[in-house]
Amino acid sequence: MSIEAELLAEPGVLAVGKFAYRGDRFLYKGRLSEDQARWLSIICRATSMSTTMQGRMLAALHPETRIEPLRGWMLAGDEHTLLVITNVFCLLDSRRATAAAVLARLRTALADEPMDLM
Repeated sequence: MSIEAELLAEPGVLAVGKFAYRGDRFLYKGRLSEDQARWLSIICRATSMSTTMQGRMLAALHPETRIEPLRGWMLAGDEHTLLVITNVFCLLDSRRATAAAVLARLRTALADEPMDLM
């Protein structure tokens, strides 16, 4: 079973997708329209680029933080949570999903994915 199928089987997972670091392609499965998935992939790419830059700045100022290379990030709200590891995003219903369980699956499945493409 693919990581996408495993994650979509988790309670509260609404969509799983991948975005290209170049910004020109995306793939997704789940309860999003193609337009919503396209916008979400753009948001994920832009935020990943920004947080990568901030992680590099922090590492330059405080090398002991060991935050670089950045593996991912999370945005959490009352209704939805967005998890990103490497170039994979997972949109959750915050009231039904357990972000920790989904994050653990993402981290395990993507542990060997390179982050040096950004």
